Amino acid sequence: MKKIIFAGILAGAVLIGGCGGAKEPEKTESLTQEQQDSIAEAMTSKVDEMVESLAGQADVAVAGGQRSLSAGQRIRTDAADVVQLDRPDVETTQAWLSGRAAFHDDRLDAVAAEANRYSLTRLVIADPATAALRVSGMYRMGDNVALGQALSQLLSVPVRQVDDRVLLGG
Repeated sequence: MKKIIFAGILAGAVLIGGCGGAKEPEKTESLTQEQQDSIAEAMTSKVDEMVESLAGQADVAVAGGQRSLSAGQRIRTDAADVVQLDRPDVETTQAWLSGRAAFHDDRLDAVAAEANRYSLTRLVIADPATAALRVSGMYRMGDNVALGQALSQLLSVPVRQVDDRVLLGG
């Protein structure tokens, strides 16, 4: 999942764009300097870039030239400037607007890694068998306690909270 960092209207086209990185927590006063530095580094790292047209048409400058983007299309470039053009599911790509993340047959450890970007409470997978379980659906990010409980019910695995961690499995 990409963190979207801008939205706007350009030449009659509604565009969104973004780059990889972590969502900054609203409250930073309780974070250690190391945690704050880690978040800042993740937010400024260029993992890849993405522009998606929600309506209209736009020309987008990409490595090696310019590409036209029509409604519903997305153009992405990775760190090596490889360009990919596709037509993603709009509900999935716009989930971030309501603080959600969409998963499609993803491993539980990948879901936990994504959820941990949005919460100071870590979602921890206790064993390899639990980590390999598959998850699909759209989930609200930012409350790993609630997410852990929902995943526990969905996957029939135990959940327990220990300090600032939510342990699933084992």
